[in-house]
Amino acid sequence: MVDVSLSMRATDVAPTRLAALQSATESFARELPPHFELGLESFAGTTRVLVPPTTDRDTVVKAVQSISLAESTATGDALATALRTISTGRPRRTIVLVSDGKQTVQNMEPPAPVAPPVPRDACHRWVPCDLGTPPGPAGETGAIATPGHERDLENSPLGSYTIARQAAQGIPIMSVALGTPSGEITIYGQRIPVPSDEQAMREVATLSGGQEFTANSSDQLRDALHRISTTIASP
Repeated sequence: MVDVSLSMRATDVAPTRLAALQSATESFARELPPHFELGLESFAGTTRVLVPPTTDRDTVVKAVQSISLAESTATGDALATALRTISTGRPRRTIVLVSDGKQTVQNMEPPAPVAPPVPRDACHRWVPCDLGTPPGPAGETGAIATPGHERDLENSPLGSYTIARQAAQGIPIMSVALGTPSGEITIYGQRIPVPSDEQAMREVATLSGGQEFTANSSDQLRDALHRISTTIASP
């Protein structure tokens, strides 16, 4: 699972968080034993299963290099999709989650409720608007975020913590918190802080029975994914 929210364009991890993720993920795919199935899922406000679990590494690598950024971070929905994708037919299953931040929206079943308009300056007080888009109706995606509720999102029915607890039934989540506290991006000429949220990633891993890693640089990201591949491949 790879985070493709707009905060991934931050350059605190050179050359950008996204570019570092693409390079390290390619190495991770090549390191796994050939008989291991590997899938690829990207998520921002919505989730896309780019490659179902397969032993074809070239397909995974090609998909990694083609991913693009989008708004918002619906981590819980993405985890739920990953669980459904690998829920049956495989004796050993692990979710690898690489993200730089906590969940900022959850996807509602249509028709989605409409949140009241929020002044643009208000959103910066509780979430970085993920990023440059005021909270409110999300059109076709049905993603909703409202002020004061960001702390509740992780424990909501489609929250990342809720889904992580479900994964604890036998599918550990290996999370990698990518980025630094000083990360920022520019949206419409405004510099917006996008610090990595290590606590959220640690909680997801812990609740699922997995492990959490921190990557403040490209080298640390490669090392984290190497350690994860070694753990997954061990008897």
